[in-house]
Amino acid sequence: LNQADLQLVRLTNDPGEDREPSWSPDGSAIAFASNRARNWDIYLLDLVSGTFIRLTRDPGFDGNPSWSPDGQYIAFESYRDGNFDIYVMSTSGGQVRRITHDPAPDYEPTWSPDSRAIAFTSLRDGNKDIYLRVLNRAREINLTNSPDVDEYDPAWSPDGARLAYVSGPRGNPSIQVAVFNRDTLTLDQGQTELFGTGLSPTWAPDGQSLIYTYERGERSHLVAASV
Repeated sequence: LNQADLQLVRLTNDPGEDREPSWSPDGSAIAFASNRARNWDIYLLDLVSGTFIRLTRDPGFDGNPSWSPDGQYIAFESYRDGNFDIYVMSTSGGQVRRITHDPAPDYEPTWSPDSRAIAFTSLRDGNKDIYLRVLNRAREINLTNSPDVDEYDPAWSPDGARLAYVSGPRGNPSIQVAVFNRDTLTLDQGQTELFGTGLSPTWAPDGQSLIYTYERGERSHLVAASV
């Protein structure tokens, strides 16, 4: 890398807050959450033209966008009709449909690389667990099912064979990676790797390493770990 490659480029410059960016699969756009219109909504930044497009206009909260692998749809979390659920819409903001209906909060959606399912965090069993919503079966599966600890913030490996997530008692989160069985739609708890204290796991494009946040005292650091 030369010095030019290391320069930061500011993509948004609005007085409101912009957060939770998500690249489109082809790299041409970024979906993100923003309260720039005095309400949390999902926006799209076209990196070619520099155009910003507001995708949601519901008075409720919308956040955490996640692209479908074909780039045609965006899953997101939303507080509408008095409940926190997962929704899916087209990249133009149309065809909005609610895909979870449990009274407990469902949030943090992430689309599986094979487009078959969306993993998300839910409080429906009294603690944080990671669920799988199988799209063509209208079926939801508790993947972690651990009442004594919280599991949340799921992240698929690029090949869909593993799932990274945060696990542990409150106040002591750790990064774990479990093998995902695509035939049985379960996590193989016998093949789970523990990576130590951390939050917000993100996979490298080749699936060989993870980057996550490590907090120590009042400071946060980024840690890279080989899988």
